[in-house]
Amino acid sequence: MFIRVPQVADLAAMVRLWQEQVNLLAILSPKLAQSILPLEHWSSALQAALSDSQQQIYLAENSTHVLGFMWLKVEPGLTGIVVATCIEIHGQGSTVGATLWSHARNWFQSQGVSVVSVPKQSAIADAFWSTQGAVVTDRGLIISL
Repeated sequence: MFIRVPQVADLAAMVRLWQEQVNLLAILSPKLAQSILPLEHWSSALQAALSDSQQQIYLAENSTHVLGFMWLKVEPGLTGIVVATCIEIHGQGSTVGATLWSHARNWFQSQGVSVVSVPKQSAIADAFWSTQGAVVTDRGLIISL
């Protein structure tokens, strides 16, 4: 597995992973899944993020396909946000998320960020983030770098 910054040509694979994640979330948490914006919104937002200096996306892949991605953003006041983490269903529970987070953490630190917010998603995602040092607050998950 290797990690890289995606190109426009990777958008189709990233959108496919996003849709897979939404489909899984619809099974695990139907109420939360209903609050997710349409796929077209995420597709255009991902494309815009590729050229925004306040955002970064890391893509994990092996020799045959994309395994997942992590989308990051720095808000005014140097607060970091993990906008999305999408790991293919067969890669969940492996080292893909932790490897992406390692790159994300380094990027956030290079931007001067000391606190990162992660939206609550599912029990599975929240458990992953707790292993990475996240604590639960009334506004979601917070990680101090």
